[in-house]
Amino acid sequence: MGTAGRARRTWTRSFCRIIPLFVILSAALIGGRLVSVQGSAIPPGGLPSWNPSVPCTALLTTIEGVVGNQSNANGGGSFGGGKVQPGVPDKRSTSPPCTVNGNATFVEIHRVQMVTLSYTVEDCAQYPNGNFCDTTFNVQDPNCTSPDVYMCRLHLEIDQAWKSSGIAPGEPPVTTQLFDVQGFVYWDAEGVGGDWHSFSGWELHPLSAWRLSNSTTADFSITSNPGRFAVPQGSSPSGTIIVNSLDGFGGTVNMSATVDAAVANNVSLSLSAMTVSILPGGFASVVLAVQVSLSTPTGYWTIFVKGMSGSVAHTLLITLRVTPAPPNFSIFSTSPAATPVGSSATSAITVTGLSGFAGNVSLFDSPLPQGLTCGPISLGSLSLPPSPASASLSCNSSRAGIYTLTIAGFSGPLNHTITSMFTFTDFSISASPTSMTVATGSSGTSTISLGSLYGFTGSVSLTATVAPMDISSSLSPAYPTASLNPASVNIPANGTGASTLIVSASLLTIPGTYKVTVTAHSQTLTHSTTVFVTVPLPLLTTIGFTLNHFLF
Repeated sequence: MGTAGRARRTWTRSFCRIIPLFVILSAALIGGRLVSVQGSAIPPGGLPSWNPSVPCTALLTTIEGVVGNQSNANGGGSFGGGKVQPGVPDKRSTSPPCTVNGNATFVEIHRVQMVTLSYTVEDCAQYPNGNFCDTTFNVQDPNCTSPDVYMCRLHLEIDQAWKSSGIAPGEPPVTTQLFDVQGFVYWDAEGVGGDWHSFSGWELHPLSAWRLSNSTTADFSITSNPGRFAVPQGSSPSGTIIVNSLDGFGGTVNMSATVDAAVANNVSLSLSAMTVSILPGGFASVVLAVQVSLSTPTGYWTIFVKGMSGSVAHTLLITLRVTPAPPNFSIFSTSPAATPVGSSATSAITVTGLSGFAGNVSLFDSPLPQGLTCGPISLGSLSLPPSPASASLSCNSSRAGIYTLTIAGFSGPLNHTITSMFTFTDFSISASPTSMTVATGSSGTSTISLGSLYGFTGSVSLTATVAPMDISSSLSPAYPTASLNPASVNIPANGTGASTLIVSASLLTIPGTYKVTVTAHSQTLTHSTTVFVTVPLPLLTTIGFTLNHFLF
């Protein structure tokens, strides 16, 4: 593939044609030649070509046997560590050499698995008999134990020139089942920089044939849809992990998921089920949820999904590509301290730009909860940078309570909300009893109870005033006197306090009804309660009146 073609390749290549999962796996008959072989396994040691157009004898190896164990800076196999160097010199040749410098170029690899349930058709060229394109995909060794996911993968391509010549195999199997491949090893240095090429220049290009793997041992495979994640910081992707029965496997598979230790503190994983049961020939699936924090380092990381059933274990390596979070902003507001009713409380609002955000953020605080009154936000529109930017909002209420206010910030399609709690405190006052009878020359008492509302705390001073309620009491030269013990009460948060109201009537107090008003005051808060006092006629006056009535 030329440099210009490679430059156009990104992880999500818009011109790629993804083949649906329902592609039917079948032998391909191209140009009258059967080149995709599905039959009995080739006996060990006898490795003829499955493609009649290839005269070479294949070297049985593995993905690791091609890639080697020497990784490059990106994590994939290096040229120097390759086990089948140098590979064929021309990947477009329809008759590549079987060996170069005495080293095999034509290999056979058994029981590989597609990394993603799709393949890509790209890098097209015009030939005399039509336009033909490469078919590309990546495979992995499901039993690979390397902690580096890319050392367990290999890029495969069915060549455009082979298609034009009618000697290419059909499209690869879009399946979870394991399959075998034959092809020529080629080193493409441009592949070192891309995860689409498993960060390695090693590939089988051209791929000459494939077949489904045959086995008599019950087993299972693990695949993921999607086969890799490309997500920005702060996102929460999810995928489906599929466990398939192979060769009649049936039983329970225990599942687990971990991530690279380097990002284990920044990425959390969860599976919807830790155990799945599979019937022979069936499958089961679980959901893998991934939480990538804003502080997760960007780059390529690996998720390890492991399945175990008795002594059989397989690990699926899923690439997690973390990209920088797109420009955004965050909004934060403080919940002011508890404030007495009648006073104002102020919330500080902070808007912070993220990932290079630049623009205007408009702030809104409506609708207001019932009972809360707020002024305008000090700066209804903030321009970033500089970041962070600040605004404030002051509110008050005429009655005690806790009010939840939602503050929203908008900038184009971006919007975020935050809640601020406004707490307004107060206290209550009550008297028990609320009425009493006090004879002249005596006293009566009533308990004045004070209670904290919504966390009120503080000192409350008490005063009492007496006023006549009828004509006779209004003529009294001496009203009853009222005092409070104590005259100041400290109320703890969410607690209570009490004082005793003492009302005394002197011998000069004219019988009648009097109103005693007890007023409680604390800072801006004032409340009162009333106790009614009745001063009856003296007992002797009543007896004298009765005797005079009967004598005369």
